[in-house]
Amino acid sequence: NELTNERIRRFYNQCRNTGNHRTNRPLSDVTMRHIMILLRKILRQAMVDGWLETEPMADWSFHETKAVKTETLTIQEVADYLDTAGQLGYGAMFTLAIHYGLRQRELIALKWSDVDMEKPSLTVHAGRVVKGGKLVEYAGKVRELQLSLEDAALLEQEHSKHPSSEVLFIHPGTLKPYSPNMVRLRHNQI
Repeated sequence: NELTNERIRRFYNQCRNTGNHRTNRPLSDVTMRHIMILLRKILRQAMVDGWLETEPMADWSFHETKAVKTETLTIQEVADYLDTAGQLGYGAMFTLAIHYGLRQRELIALKWSDVDMEKPSLTVHAGRVVKGGKLVEYAGKVRELQLSLEDAALLEQEHSKHPSSEVLFIHPGTLKPYSPNMVRLRHNQI
């Protein structure tokens, strides 16, 4: 009953202005939108459960996120991209990304135990991430991808570079999994 529209506005302004507790900086509009959408869902569920009679956020509206224009690569551009990635030593990583649509966070969290050379296949764990240079496992979906023989051979070559590592792609300098920022830098370099 004490959760009024005014209190929610104060919460919103406080989060927006100093919501990042690590840096005491404002939170981005996108983050604020996610927070407020989650709060609205919680309050709607509270109404369904009988905890609230009216929805305090009924008059709130959220700006839609901006659409991002994407340009697809031509077949020749993809071939050039993968050739350059191979020359720079990142061929296997970016080949998997392009051929199988793997997300960056999925790529850097792959283990050698995820690869089955007999089928050949690759098991992708959506709940596994890299944090602080280490693999962290969360609950998440698992999917299996059938690898082409050429891509399986690329992975075998990659494995020969660092056979003692449990991680599929490791940074040659740190011998730890790549960070998301490092993958973006490599992509931009290519």
